[in-house]
Amino acid sequence: YYITNNLSAMVRLGSTPVLDFGSFSVKAGFAGESYPIFVFTKEQFYPEPWPIVRGKIEDWKVIEQVIQFIWSKLRVDPSEEEVILVEHTGTTPEEHRKMEILMFEKFKVRYLTFLPAALCVSQASGVPTGIMVNFGHGVTRISAVIDNLTTKEIQVPLGGQDSTAHLASSLQVRYPEQQNLDVHTREIKERHSFASLNPDYETAAVGSSAKSFQRIYTMPNETQIVLDCERASCIEPIFSTAKGDNDESQTIASL
Repeated sequence: YYITNNLSAMVRLGSTPVLDFGSFSVKAGFAGESYPIFVFTKEQFYPEPWPIVRGKIEDWKVIEQVIQFIWSKLRVDPSEEEVILVEHTGTTPEEHRKMEILMFEKFKVRYLTFLPAALCVSQASGVPTGIMVNFGHGVTRISAVIDNLTTKEIQVPLGGQDSTAHLASSLQVRYPEQQNLDVHTREIKERHSFASLNPDYETAAVGSSAKSFQRIYTMPNETQIVLDCERASCIEPIFSTAKGDNDESQTIASL
């Protein structure tokens, strides 16, 4: 069995499996395709605990089950395949080695390559040099890529789940009688929130033009949730400071 970084030696467009494990979802498909074949999310996995927390695999037994599920969805025999794993910033040598053992000894894959996520973005977008920023569910990763080589990578323990939690907290104060509001908060955020270049201005503008700024989300019980300054403010925890930590070095802006 082989681990290789020579993609041209192993990739067969349209047939080489590509796997990407995240804190909210697992994506799987084939090299050369525009989109994954399927996306398996944390919400679909409920009520079982999701095995990846803020980018770290915490339950390898469950990951093994997820990978087995992936093979069935892709309809491939892993022992006959060359496999690409998207590897994210912060992956430890121990995690790297555990994945090698799992892939080779359990699933008997023929070839295996670990491709940095930032390099995937660089090659897919046709931008060989730049700063790649990946806002994930549990972490945000920032990578510098020069001539299709990753030169510097940093990650911050902040992501979409933190902005969702911030919005849920704000809405619960305004709508304390509304049940199951937290269940719908992520959808509310994805429909109506945005990252503002000047959040203080957006907050001040609500008072003078509230109607034009507001958005309404209708709950399943027909209750209407009105959003105004929360549309911009819920994103700010990602850019201000790490959750529960006032260390300036942990902010995305400082990095």
